[in-house]
Amino acid sequence: MAIELIPLGGAGEIGKNLNLVRYNGQMLIVDCGISFPGEDLPGVDLVMPDPTYLYTCRDEVLGILLTHGHEDHVGALPYILPNLPVPVYGTPLTLALVEGKLRERHPHADLRVVQPGETFQVGEIEVEVIRVTHSIPDSVAYALHTPEGAIVFTGDFKFDHTPVDGQRTDFHQLARVGERGVLLLLSDCTNVERPGWGESESKVSDAFYTLFAQATGRILITTFASNIHRIQQAFDMAALYGRKVAILGRRMEQNVEIALQHGYLRMEPDLLINSRQLDDYPDDRLLVLTTGSQGEPLSALSQIAADEYPRLKIRPGDMVILSATPIPGNESLVWRTVNRLIRLGARVVHEKIAPVHVSGHACQEELKLMLSLLKPRYLAPIHGEPRHQALYLDLARQMGYRDEQLFLLENGSVLRIEKGVASLSEPVPAGRYLIEEGVEGVPEEVIHDRRQIAREGMLIALVTIRAQTGELMDEPQLIPRGFEWHNEAQPDMAREAIRAVLDKMLPAELSDWDNVREEISMTLRRFCRKHLSRRPLIVPIVTEV
Repeated sequence: MAIELIPLGGAGEIGKNLNLVRYNGQMLIVDCGISFPGEDLPGVDLVMPDPTYLYTCRDEVLGILLTHGHEDHVGALPYILPNLPVPVYGTPLTLALVEGKLRERHPHADLRVVQPGETFQVGEIEVEVIRVTHSIPDSVAYALHTPEGAIVFTGDFKFDHTPVDGQRTDFHQLARVGERGVLLLLSDCTNVERPGWGESESKVSDAFYTLFAQATGRILITTFASNIHRIQQAFDMAALYGRKVAILGRRMEQNVEIALQHGYLRMEPDLLINSRQLDDYPDDRLLVLTTGSQGEPLSALSQIAADEYPRLKIRPGDMVILSATPIPGNESLVWRTVNRLIRLGARVVHEKIAPVHVSGHACQEELKLMLSLLKPRYLAPIHGEPRHQALYLDLARQMGYRDEQLFLLENGSVLRIEKGVASLSEPVPAGRYLIEEGVEGVPEEVIHDRRQIAREGMLIALVTIRAQTGELMDEPQLIPRGFEWHNEAQPDMAREAIRAVLDKMLPAELSDWDNVREEISMTLRRFCRKHLSRRPLIVPIVTEV
């Protein structure tokens, strides 16, 4: 029997992870994530892997394995599960976070809790759960054992020997899996450009300790809403320095509530206050935890930076700690938010100034150690851009791996292993699926039009034609949006070009409105290229009287 590995998301990119493993006509999904749009996707709220191919295989799918609770690994579940109602396996915190996301769209999902160190059977595949450390508790790797060999997904990981919750990576279990034999390793490679070893999460506590001692006013900390470790460190510092904690942002409020209920966050019951109580305490006794570490326009921090948040206005003396790294594509949004906060009088601290953030991903020496523990026959790095994948494979070559053992995958690649021999098969359809408020599957053509309008503007042409003769009833009206005519003569020249093309059309052609609109569009496109050196979106509106 052959094993097939098919990444639909996360191969050659950071974010929206979704991987398929097929063995003997049975399929498991590992992770099911989303990513957030950059400035190249105006109007889009979420991006997830295109599920088209997955749905063609729906009868084969036996379940979904989740490595941890970050959005880029679980965020697509509310959109996938209604069309693919299969069991979802994950650790307690991961499923608790997922349950909150599914409450509206799929409240009766089959969620099955697994624990690190546990082994369970899904069809003919034996699944082994391995604890790893990351920037969220309850993160795991999976070893999928089949008669053909084992496939290991590291998930997102780092080797933190002093994690906030004391739960370290299970090196012994990783070594046992390696001794048993690993056929294929799918490894996180996001941080492969950083040499050496990653820094421990405890380093952030040291930075917080110093900054809290310096602060004379309110402290605002922004981080990912799912970074439970970082939130715990903030709670600890607030208690140490006698500050009350208010939380701004719906997602962070939900995650804190879930983590407290399940024992993943610890604090004294009177530490938290409602955001409406902010004015009841002096500034030097307040800590505010808020969403918006990526500059998201609708987040609490972005609204605060724009001076539009009703419950909190920045005052001189406030300290804002940006405890996160900008996701690629979000840098301009983040620094715009930082600049606005500084203009309002805040002191802004980020990782370029102080160690207020450490990565949750493995650096070069940690990646090498994972390879040494597992000793896989084949390697295929995922959850990284092509430059990350290529550098990871170079590291593997330094450790003695040969080119025929190494695979650089893209979304839609099919890596097939049969009788111990790996090769790439014909790829399957893959791409991105765009989601907006109330609309799923936004066509790429719509995004192209939005980008064109933003870059080149739009020209609306209103043309009225007499039904019987096809002659123009009035002068064509031209309405430019997003650009200006270069001189007063150009609108008249454009109208004359429209009249000229309509005069050449036969009565039968004029009766075909689609044809008329196309001719007007082509005429105005040529005119704008020649006379304006731009390519606005042309919107012809033809009415007949």
